[in-house]
Amino acid sequence: PNMGAAIEMEKQKVKRSCKELARKGQIGAVRTLAREIVVADKNIRRMYEARARLNSIRMELQHMNSE
Repeated sequence: PNMGAAIEMEKQKVKRSCKELARKGQIGAVRTLAREIVVADKNIRRMYEARARLNSIRMELQHMNSE
């Protein structure tokens, strides 16, 4: 399962909620949700960075095994 896609879909839901709450004038709630979006972005970035590191290690190990 693609975790990045799931997080991205959840982020879109939160954005829609943000817009709805902003229309209602609930600024405190909007700020809280906006922070959630920032955290989600950070988590997605970290996940992709970790995946890249793992792929790099995997390729390095494959190279070492082929020698």
